[in-house]
Amino acid sequence: MPPLAARAHRAPGRLRKRRARHRRRPRRGTGLVTRTSTCDLLDRALVARALTTSDHRTRLLWQSRPTSEIADRIRRGHTGFPTPSDLGDLARRDVDRLNELDARLITRDDDEWPRPQPTRLNRTMQPGPFALYLRGTARLDTLIERAITVTGSRAATGYGRAVTDRIAAELTTLGWNVVAGSAYGVAAIAHKAALAAHGHPVAVLAAGIDVAHPPGHSGLLATIATSGLLVSEYPPGTSVTRARRRAQTRLLAALSRAVLIIESTPGGEPAAIAAHAVRHRVPVFAVPGPVTSATTALPHELIATGRARLITSGHDIHHFMS
Repeated sequence: MPPLAARAHRAPGRLRKRRARHRRRPRRGTGLVTRTSTCDLLDRALVARALTTSDHRTRLLWQSRPTSEIADRIRRGHTGFPTPSDLGDLARRDVDRLNELDARLITRDDDEWPRPQPTRLNRTMQPGPFALYLRGTARLDTLIERAITVTGSRAATGYGRAVTDRIAAELTTLGWNVVAGSAYGVAAIAHKAALAAHGHPVAVLAAGIDVAHPPGHSGLLATIATSGLLVSEYPPGTSVTRARRRAQTRLLAALSRAVLIIESTPGGEPAAIAAHAVRHRVPVFAVPGPVTSATTALPHELIATGRARLITSGHDIHHFMS
């Protein structure tokens, strides 16, 4: 082959290599969200569906293996655990829905997976989640580097509402990201205060990222998806159950640097979040309130027993965490 022809023959390969170098993933912390190919996304959706519906022991055994390996074994029926007969159809539907929502599905293989706290995420949730469904343009790993979970009563008093609004706004102004559930009361007030302060709140859901729960918060969740992030362990279309709400409390404790309790009675979901946090050495803060109010019983109990530090402002938390 003549030299000129040889050079022409090799040129396309060199061009492909040069193009490949320009398609490298952005460095962690840049705030850019990378997209997954349809084939990879289908594998992830397939495995996420399979492990979500499997038992505790199966998830512990399988979820640390590469996604492609598990997907291949599922397709060949060599997993050793039962899978729904329509699993492939469900996974394809999930991919279509994620594309409609401009949402994404991340696993431990992704740069966006929470690396600063992988051990805590796995310890707090045994077995830890294999995948997380995200809706929003912000990166999860970037947001949780400075995240505070705010939780409390659904039936917040006037005092609780005012305190939540002020502290959530202060935390946002000081560069912290508010993490909360989607319930009425303290969680919703914290999200709204963060949005008003031009923050990037993170809503951790006990349902799919396209399911507004409660329905009255559909507008709030849509706004959070625009400015912050919606996070769920469950595929699109999944409804809330008691078990999923319990899992939500563990995720709220795991995806933050600290937990703040504002108004709650003992025994509720805020108590569960605080218990997970204490067990895994996540700092807990609590706001005191009137001794005549039942809604301040949990904060007072946590403070009295030394499981929570008393604070009265976002500046107190910022000072301690810094």
